[in-house]
Amino acid sequence: MRAGAANVSFPGDGWPVQEHAASPKHRLQDASQAAVYTLEEWVIPNPTGETPHAFAFYEVTELHAWVSLLANGLPSSAEGGGQHLVPALAKLKGQLMEHVTAVEAANGRRALCLSEWKAWMKSVRHALEEDLAEKILPTLCRTETCRIWTLLHILSVSGLARGNATVTAASRFVHSSSGKERAVNANAQVIDAIIAFLRRYFTCQSCRGHFLEQVAAGAYGLEVARSGGPVELVLWWWHLHSDVSARVAKEGKCKADRRWPPADLCGACWQESANENSVGGGTDPVSSWKPDEAAVSREMARLYWPLPPQQNNHQPQPVERTEE
Repeated sequence: MRAGAANVSFPGDGWPVQEHAASPKHRLQDASQAAVYTLEEWVIPNPTGETPHAFAFYEVTELHAWVSLLANGLPSSAEGGGQHLVPALAKLKGQLMEHVTAVEAANGRRALCLSEWKAWMKSVRHALEEDLAEKILPTLCRTETCRIWTLLHILSVSGLARGNATVTAASRFVHSSSGKERAVNANAQVIDAIIAFLRRYFTCQSCRGHFLEQVAAGAYGLEVARSGGPVELVLWWWHLHSDVSARVAKEGKCKADRRWPPADLCGACWQESANENSVGGGTDPVSSWKPDEAAVSREMARLYWPLPPQQNNHQPQPVERTEE
């Protein structure tokens, strides 16, 4: 935050003044609540499937990928996160993997019942409540969608904040249910897990439809993000969210400046520009700004990760974006 920023009121730019006092801890609390709420309330078996009260095998594998992402991507207690939620998610991840292995061993003659899933979720809910009991902070979000975006940004910055910016995703190996190691692209793994979860469970139909349209179009340099490193992952989700915010403001005929991070918080993140590819806000054509992507990626890690980001010299590569 620049000097004197605490006295600035974000005049006319669409962000509330309390953003000046917001911390990664506030955002993590919103994200943690979103993670648990969506697992509890969004996750149900396909109602058009053969068994509406049980999850099909492919549903369980997608759930395992999503829960694995939560368990691995949310900050641990040593990284400034809560004491209880991440271990509970790790346990849930193990339970799902055990079920996948059991189904394979039984040649498909076994199913995960919704009642069993709900029982598993009780310990996850209890873990979140234990963390909140230790310290509860004011929420920064007024909507469920806001909390989801916060969760996605925290997951996207984890690699950069942990100092993995020079590690390409192709060097990561994971174990399949058969026990064999296979190489995967870490960015692709993250993106695919999020896409699969939102495609199946996102309750906002219009939001889900628009998101999947952008994915199908490869918008915002999706392929670059999939094959890149941690910085590219941060920037892909940031570009996606920024353009959604600008589009919603334009559709609502709102002249608020929806750049994020706000220039009040990160003056180095923005340069005034007439470039048509700049990220603007509202309906005023003069409000057009060019982002410094290296500064933006660093600021995103600072804003969303509880501990100070590890120092690194990785610079993002130019991304060829597909505009809406």
